[in-house]
Amino acid sequence: LNPAITCVRMDLVQRTDGSSSIILSWNHMIMDGFGAASFLNELFGDGMEKNLKLISYEKPNYSLKSFVKSVKAKYFIDYSSRRPVSILGPRKINLNSGQYIEVLTFNPKQKEQIHKAALACGSYYGTSAFYLTCAARAVKSVLVKRKSKIANFWVPVPRDNRKKGAYGPIIGNRLSFIFYRFKKTDIATIRSGIKEINRQMKYQIKIKMPDAYNHLMNFMKWMPLSIYYFLLKRRSGNSISSFLFTLAPDHPRDLQSLLGKKV
Repeated sequence: LNPAITCVRMDLVQRTDGSSSIILSWNHMIMDGFGAASFLNELFGDGMEKNLKLISYEKPNYSLKSFVKSVKAKYFIDYSSRRPVSILGPRKINLNSGQYIEVLTFNPKQKEQIHKAALACGSYYGTSAFYLTCAARAVKSVLVKRKSKIANFWVPVPRDNRKKGAYGPIIGNRLSFIFYRFKKTDIATIRSGIKEINRQMKYQIKIKMPDAYNHLMNFMKWMPLSIYYFLLKRRSGNSISSFLFTLAPDHPRDLQSLLGKKV
């Protein structure tokens, strides 16, 4: 790895009992959990020496065309996330309150019912718009119970771009985003919410916003971290997202061992 690039690093830790561990650290902009498993599979899989030669790192793209696209994406994100935005988390967090997490699972019959309900409400591009609308309405109901003021909701939604039209091993976080902004009236009903999601999704794809976002991320990968965080957090230092919604694929299950040791 190029020591000048601090986005990825490996540390060898020698323990007092004589054992050792390798710690791989990276900026989330470079890889997510899915990308890390793919990276390690490529790096330490069958024919390790061959894989090492195959891996090539992205060169920064500083062309004027790429810069214009990056500016376009940054402007769109700043504009679409402008205040007022309703945030799910409380302003002051009680560290002694603990957390409550519930996982909802659906059996095949329930999944079929959800699919039919989504189609009936106008979710023609898969069920994600249906799930997102239901999630937004659930967040709204929580805020109502908390007697919080409800403004607009700003929701980033990842689009999975992994292994699409690429050659060789994929190293990286290949997620672009579509950024939705909802008014209270947009999610008054499930049908109206889906209609608004469809409208915004088609508009952003038409103006190639996910592609522009990718150019922005590629630029920011090669910026000094001080500039990166300035661009990222200069607004107020607070979260600008109401909540994150994702239907990204499950983490790869085939990475069980590394160099003969259990992961």
